[in-house]
Amino acid sequence: RCRVLPRLRCLLHGRDCCPRSVGIVGFDCGKPGGAWKAVSGCAQSLSPTSVTASPGNRTCYNRRAKRVLENIRGVLDVRRAQSCFAVVAVLCTWCGMNASSGGDWPTWRFDVGRRAASPGELPGELHLQWVRELPSPQPAWPASQFKLRFDAGYEPVASGASLFVGSTVNDSITAYDTRSGEEQWRFYTAGPVRFAPACWEDRVYAVSDDGRLYCLDAATGDLLWDVAGGASTRMIIGNGRLVSAQPARGGVVVDNGVAYFAAGIWPSMGVFVNAIDARTGEALWINSETSGLFITHPHGADAFGSVSPQGQLALTDDAVIVPGGRTLPAVFDRETGELRHFNFGGKGSGGHRVMASGELILCGHEALRPRDGASVARFPATVSGAYGALGNSAAQEIVLTVPRGRIEDVTTIDRRGREQTRPVFTPDGQQRARLSGPGQVHIQVGRHLLASGNNKVAAYDLERIDNGDQLDPVWSADVGGDVWTMIFADDRLFVVTADARIVCFGEARVPTVSHEWDPRPAAVP
Repeated sequence: RCRVLPRLRCLLHGRDCCPRSVGIVGFDCGKPGGAWKAVSGCAQSLSPTSVTASPGNRTCYNRRAKRVLENIRGVLDVRRAQSCFAVVAVLCTWCGMNASSGGDWPTWRFDVGRRAASPGELPGELHLQWVRELPSPQPAWPASQFKLRFDAGYEPVASGASLFVGSTVNDSITAYDTRSGEEQWRFYTAGPVRFAPACWEDRVYAVSDDGRLYCLDAATGDLLWDVAGGASTRMIIGNGRLVSAQPARGGVVVDNGVAYFAAGIWPSMGVFVNAIDARTGEALWINSETSGLFITHPHGADAFGSVSPQGQLALTDDAVIVPGGRTLPAVFDRETGELRHFNFGGKGSGGHRVMASGELILCGHEALRPRDGASVARFPATVSGAYGALGNSAAQEIVLTVPRGRIEDVTTIDRRGREQTRPVFTPDGQQRARLSGPGQVHIQVGRHLLASGNNKVAAYDLERIDNGDQLDPVWSADVGGDVWTMIFADDRLFVVTADARIVCFGEARVPTVSHEWDPRPAAVP
C-alpha cells in the first residue's frame, strides 16, 4: 500500500498563481531505496510516468499519480481564483496529513483537518448490498442542545475491509466486514464510546466516558494499551451511567505517530489535553493548566474558566484544535501543548464540529483566523475539498467558497457612534448552485458531492457546477429514513440513518443481506 510523505509540500509557481504550474516534490512507497524524482510544469502536460518508484511499486504509483492529475485537469476550467485553491486542495488532500489509501476513511470526516472530502472515485453505479440494525444511541445531551449533538448518531470509520463503530449503548467498539456487514470482533470499555474511532497503521484508537484512550489491534480487537486522559480515577453518575469524573469528550485524532485527545468537561474539575505516542502509549505532553484561566466570560465578567472539550479534535500543521461545544474552539501548539488562544465567542458562536480549511478554522458557519481565533467571516461549510468549502445556505441551495483570500482590518461605526475595527476575510471566490434533488450536504468523494433529504441519498457531479445553475443528481437511492452521516471506503458508500441503521451501497449487484440487532457479541477479545 502506498504511503505519501506527511506534509508533502504542493507548490504553485507563476506570477499570476496559474493553476497550470504545479510542482510535486516526491513520493515514498514506504520501502528502503524507493526512487525520488521532482517534477514540475503544466498540469495539462504532466505524465503519470513522471512519478517514479521502486520497480515493485511502479504500477501503484502510476495509477495514483494518474488519478491526481486527472483531478487537477478537471478543475482547470473553474475560474482562476477557485482553480488555484482546487489544485492545492487536490494535492494536499491526497498527499497531506494522515495519508491513507484511497479505499479508507480512517478517521472522523476522513482526515485530521476534518474536511469530509475523500479523493476516491465514486463508482458509476451503486446498489444496495447490506443493511445492519444497531440499537438507538443514548446521547449525552438533549436535542435542545444542538451544538452538542456529537453522539446522536453512529460515526463509523473504515480501514481495509473493516468498518469500526463505537457505541453509547453497550460501551463497545465493534468491527464489521465492509463487504458483508458481518461482525468481526467487539471490544468493551468501561463507559459509553461517544466519538468515532481513528485508524492508524494496523491499530484502532477510541476514547470513552471512562476517561481513557484505548489502542486496539485492528485485525483482532486485542487491547494493546490504554491510558487515562485525566488525573482522577473517581467515578460518578453521568447520563444514568457510571462514568469518569473526567470523561474523554475530546475525540481522538492520530497523525504522524501521535494520538491527541482531551479529558474533563468541567473546568473546575480539571481539563486535560493530551499528546500520546501512538505506538507505545507514552505521554509526549499534557496540558493541565487550561482550566485555571482567568478570562472574560460572555456576560462580561472576569472569572476562572476555559474550554470544555466537547467534540472531535482537529489538526493543522502546527496546531491542535479542541472544540468547545457551546463556545469557540481552543487552539494549542502541536509540538509543546501550550495554549495559543481561547475565547468563548459571542451569541450563536460555537459547535462541536471544527474544520481546518485553507487559511481558516471553521466552526459552524463562523470562519476564524488561526493565529488568534478572531472571527473574520461567516459562510456555510460542511465539507472542504478540491472545489472549495461547500455548505448549505438554504433549502436545496449550496454555497461554494474558496477558503483562501485576504484578511484586512475594517473600521465601522456602531449604533452608538463609536468606531470599531475588526478583521474581515474576503474569499478569492464564491458561487452558489441549487440542487434539484436531496439537498443536505454530507461528504465529498472526488468530483461528487453526496447529499440527503426526503429519505434519500444522492450524488451530484461538481464538474457541472456553474454559478446560479441547478445541479441534477447523477445517482440517488432510497434509504428509508433520515440520514445522520455517510462515509466512503473500500469502494462502497456507507450511509448511517437517524434510526440507527448502517446501509451499504456497492458497485456489484448482489443479494441484499439484512442483519438485525443482536446484543450478543460474535467475538469478545
